Formats: sequence, C-alpha cells, structure tokens
Amino acid sequence: LFLPKGSHPLDADDPRVPLLGSVGQPTPFVETRIVDDDGAQCPPGAVGELLIRTQQAMSFYWNNPDATRDAFRDGWYVSGDMAYADARGHIFLVDRRKDMIITGGENVYGSEVEEVLRTHPAVADASVIGLPDEKWGEAVAAVIVLHPDVITDAAALAAFCASRIAGYKKPRHIRFVDALPLLASGKVDKVQLREEGYPAS
Repeated sequence: LFLPKGSHPLDADDPRVPLLGSVGQPTPFVETRIVDDDGAQCPPGAVGELLIRTQQAMSFYWNNPDATRDAFRDGWYVSGDMAYADARGHIFLVDRRKDMIITGGENVYGSEVEEVLRTHPAVADASVIGLPDEKWGEAVAAVIVLHPDVITDAAALAAFCASRIAGYKKPRHIRFVDALPLLASGKVDKVQLREEGYPAS
C-alpha cells in the first residue's frame, strides 16, 4: 500500500487532510479486499477485515500448518486488520480484529474510544480492552494514565466519552495506572492488561 505525493495536503485547510490517516492504496500487482464476517465485499465506508493477495507475499509459515491455515482464505492473506476503504480505494485501518470488543452484540473498536479519551485534558494516555462480562459478553474497559498533578475520576471520564460516542462504546470500567505496559515494539501490551483484569473495587 502507498499514499502518492498527490494525496498529501499542502496546508491544514486542504480537503485532502483526512487522507493522511490512510495507509494508502494498493500498489501494482497487489489486490485488496475488505470483507464482512460472511466473506462478502464491504461497500465504501463499511468496516470489515482486510485481505491481501500478491505474489510478493509469503505462502506459508515454516513448520506451522495451523498458523498457515488461519492466515489464508481462498488464496487471500488474512491480515487480521479491521479497515474500511473510501470511494477511491484509500484504505483506513481501524483496529486489530483480535482487539475488537463485542458488547451486547455491538462491535466496539478500542482505538476509537482511545482517541476520545486522549482528548480529555486530564488524560496523558489510554488503552481500551474488552473484559469478560456475564450480561454483555464483553465490557469496554479503559486503562488510563493521567497527566501529573491532574485529578479526575472514572465517572467523569465515562460521562466525557458518553457525550462524544455512542453509549455502548463508553468504558464501563476504568483503571488508573502510572504507565501502560509496552511490548518490545513499543505497542501497548493489551494481553497483559487483559490478564490484570478489572480494577480493584
């Protein structure tokens, strides 16, 4: 995927500014599809799973047939990325499929909730995960790092989210930490956050 020079805006008022959030369009000899859970092509703007087909990609995992079987579907590489495309084929990544939260039958992308939380003046960083819930299947949970010497509480942050996104997307549980655990890649270790579970009551 690439974003050609002509798609880069020259100033903040340029209507192409949103394209900077895109990972671009397929390069020559690369095919992409965005499909729903039934494998049907998603229309522009609809979120689905990104599939890729190209002669330049790997064909199997060495000595791991199970991983190979999971990684390919009818000759397409299953990226594990949830994404959507605009009418011109620019692809926008939304979240990793494994990080998608299903609560009460609704899909919630943690990255969307994280973006909202980071706009709160008290929040330095945030990570959103799904935790098991007897009623909803999964509950949206946020792990928050506050700016030094700033005070807020879980109820205020939940209300802040509810005023900006759908009610089912707002965090039902919020835990405050000094720092988020990171992987060697610099990404947040969401596996560790899930293992740590619910905030102490």
